[in-house]
Amino acid sequence: MKKALKYTASIAGLSIVLSGCATTAVSTFEPFQPEDLNPAVSKGLLKQKIDTLYVIVDASGSMSADYDGQGYPGGSAPTKLSVEKEVLNRMNQTIPNIQLTTAIRTFGFGPCLDWGSTKLNAGLGSYSTSSFAGGLDNVTCSGCGSPMDAAIDAANQDLSAASGQNAVLILSDGHDLDSSPIPAARELEAAYGDRLCVYSVWVGNENETGGRHLLQQISDVNGCGFATSAAAVASASGMASFTERVLFDRVTELDSDGDGVPDSLSLIHI
Repeated sequence: MKKALKYTASIAGLSIVLSGCATTAVSTFEPFQPEDLNPAVSKGLLKQKIDTLYVIVDASGSMSADYDGQGYPGGSAPTKLSVEKEVLNRMNQTIPNIQLTTAIRTFGFGPCLDWGSTKLNAGLGSYSTSSFAGGLDNVTCSGCGSPMDAAIDAANQDLSAASGQNAVLILSDGHDLDSSPIPAARELEAAYGDRLCVYSVWVGNENETGGRHLLQQISDVNGCGFATSAAAVASASGMASFTERVLFDRVTELDSDGDGVPDSLSLIHI
């Protein structure tokens, strides 16, 4: 009996310790005024290339540290997790009125992820500004561990229900990971091939530049996609450019009547 009681007490103590590494993402940022991409879409200057945007957010222990980069001023120094959420909040405000499927998944460990290594915070569903914001609201805190590979493996399974072209967007500091996520990224690429592009946003500090290099490697796995940083997408113009590059192709020649022939080559018959 004493042994059983001691075991129970040990489990309870472990839960308390692990709960102690959970940090809630609470930060206030200055108002963001997005650039409007809708006119470019309606004029045919932007052609949608992505059907599903699948977002992976780092909710591991290192994201509870303060972010010392540029572009996210507020009432106090924000945590890296808060900056991740603000990046996605600004992207959400920038995405124009298009038909899109989205999902949000986190990785880490502890109560923030229901004691699992990864959690689906918002399953695949039709995109709207409000629904995406609701998914972000479900990302409440960061915990222990950093199993990015588990989240990428889960994305491999989740995307089996998606059709068309997929963009996987990873936000992380790429720092102090439990294991290399590169094999999982290669498996994802093998499963979806030319239906997949992988993008990443580095939300790290100066002493974590190795993580930025790792995210670049992940984005380079299939040659489609690119890596950037939170600082680079902080401004309205930076976020508009990022959103455009992830979701659209820029059309250089207009086809106003939709006949498949550019306006410059069309003949006007009187």
